[in-house]
Amino acid sequence: MPEWAELVKINDGWVSLHSLLVVWKTVTDSSYAELNDEEKNICLWAALLHDIAKLGGPIYSGKDHIHPFKSAIILLDVFNREGIIARHSDPAY
Repeated sequence: MPEWAELVKINDGWVSLHSLLVVWKTVTDSSYAELNDEEKNICLWAALLHDIAKLGGPIYSGKDHIHPFKSAIILLDVFNREGIIARHSDPAY
């Protein structure tokens, strides 16, 4: 996945490590067990890619307060491309 390949390059891999820790924290949360399989899948992808548009590590000049919004847009594109969520044109939507 090209988005992940770019994320791994940021801050010597620390941002991608943080994302993996968010995945671990997600799956170990007690409320995660209550989700159905589709909800779990969406949560895991969202946790993994939540910082996908991050410009750098947490401490750098000129904080990037917009990256969560950019990440959400990229995440929706990934979800649609990979078939993780139903498209608006899908009759089941």
